[in-house]
Amino acid sequence: MFDAKLKEDIYRRAKELGAELIRSCSVDSWRLEPIQSPEFWPENIWPWARSIIVLAIPLFFPMASTAPSMLYQEQYDTSNRIMDDMAYRLAQYIMVEKKYRAFFFPRDCYDNIEVLLKKPAAAFSHVLAGYYAGMGTVGDSHNLITKEYGPRVRIVSVITDAPI
Repeated sequence: MFDAKLKEDIYRRAKELGAELIRSCSVDSWRLEPIQSPEFWPENIWPWARSIIVLAIPLFFPMASTAPSMLYQEQYDTSNRIMDDMAYRLAQYIMVEKKYRAFFFPRDCYDNIEVLLKKPAAAFSHVLAGYYAGMGTVGDSHNLITKEYGPRVRIVSVITDAPI
């Protein structure tokens, strides 16, 4: 059953950890509006999962516009470290303080296509999670496009059984 207070607490904590955009959705969203094959749906990878929490931070346009460059690469690497740390800490908060199962799904989880073929869980899409959570739309290049920052965001997800 949906818990508004729990959702409020989790969103507040995510904001404290540095998330600029925070949205969540039920794992049922993948079934209700199927975009991917069922083997990639969260409920089929993690049967205990109920909710996905999506966190985003913006990229700095002056740096992003230099791609490909070392300046852009540094922003990319730094934002990835920030995102993983933020999601890790939020999952820990949900587990320790709120007593629900949770884990963060890092933003880049596979090395090559063979990994994806052997382990579909490595192909969990933060972009689709952001779309289902109402954070933005999916662009032609499979970027999440947000109202606030356009395509210049980095996103990460927390999978949980918390009813938010």
